[in-house]
Amino acid sequence: MLTSIQLNDFKSFRDQTIPLAPLTLLVGANASGKSNLFDAIRFLQGVGLGHPFTEILLPRWEAGREAWPGIRGGIHEVAFCHGNSFGLSTVWSLCRRDPLMREAEAQRLVGVFDYPEVRLAHRIKCRTEDQVLLIDERLTDTDEGNQLFATGGSSPSPQPRSTDFVPILTDLLPENPGRRTTSVCDAARSVLGQIHTLRVDGAHERVAMDSIRLAVAMRSSLFLDISPARMRAYQAIQTRDLGEQGENISPVLRRYCQDSDKKADLIDWLSELCGPAITDIRFDENAQQEVLLQVIETNGMPISARSLSDGTLRFLGILAALITAPEGSMVLIEEIENGLHPTRIHLLVELLEHVTRDRGIQVLATTHSPWLLQHLCDESLGNAVVFGRVPEEEGTIARRLRDLKDFEAVADRAAVDRLFSTGWLERAL
Repeated sequence: MLTSIQLNDFKSFRDQTIPLAPLTLLVGANASGKSNLFDAIRFLQGVGLGHPFTEILLPRWEAGREAWPGIRGGIHEVAFCHGNSFGLSTVWSLCRRDPLMREAEAQRLVGVFDYPEVRLAHRIKCRTEDQVLLIDERLTDTDEGNQLFATGGSSPSPQPRSTDFVPILTDLLPENPGRRTTSVCDAARSVLGQIHTLRVDGAHERVAMDSIRLAVAMRSSLFLDISPARMRAYQAIQTRDLGEQGENISPVLRRYCQDSDKKADLIDWLSELCGPAITDIRFDENAQQEVLLQVIETNGMPISARSLSDGTLRFLGILAALITAPEGSMVLIEEIENGLHPTRIHLLVELLEHVTRDRGIQVLATTHSPWLLQHLCDESLGNAVVFGRVPEEEGTIARRLRDLKDFEAVADRAAVDRLFSTGWLERAL
């Protein structure tokens, strides 16, 4: 889980550290910087995938389809005030038996065993002038205080200059004092994404293992931008992954509903949402081995995804993402309440708190809904982060609600939805 992120000269952020919880709601006016935090996590996803920095920042199309969205504003607007460098520092808490590592195990990047619980601090700084290159990157085990790798150092060259390569110094853990290996890596991409390509001997196995674990965690993010239109088409039955716009929801839920208990839970959630009660979910298959979901109302009438309302499909897309995402992954959602009736907001909150508590999913979501905040439990409310701008400081300011001066005292006297709608939260920054 990503527990904190520090943004230095990244888009609208001059220097801000934002603590993150299993469920973190992001609130604030339009253009306050909430989506820029999502861009930072998207950049880290590209780092975990091992993409070159230029390819992370720019959109990529394959066969007429968007294969990678890039970062809004691209290379020229990623740095604060069109500067020439930016940095991101993150802290991650990785559990003992991380389900996300099954992918790395299947690719034989690591062995199959229980991994120790660890907190890893990762820092990366890039320059954007001429071409996007690495300036500095390092990974540290914060529990033991061991630096696992760092660019630069005493040899063979301290900093990347005009070269396309940068050395990486992999510092061993205390049980192997004095051992250090320097490898030459491509400065056009992160060291973290290159560790698995290096020749690592047994003494460096911990460095390689933790680096791969972190890379897997970084890339295990789903950025939901639900488009009901993309959910209304038949999709190939064998498709396994839900798309960021909700596409492939029919085959994904078809596979999920093969477990009768899971299917019953899904029907319960939908029945709570919809006015006409839902008694069943079925899947219509055509001759092309494609499938389209249908919901069955109490009168026996089947309603296909083609006829479901945008609001119902949006909720179903969010629900599908949260119940099928691998344990340990992160789901990010813009304006999560869109399309939901105010009397159903409580259902969304129940879902969010349920999956983050019981499934180990981390959720970050932006919202403009005071009612959503009103339904949060005290812990989730305190973990919400408010974004804004103040004249005394440069760039976006971000603070947890629990850290705002007098928040608890004021919240005891006035409903949270009123603090939200009157602008008190932004003024408290």
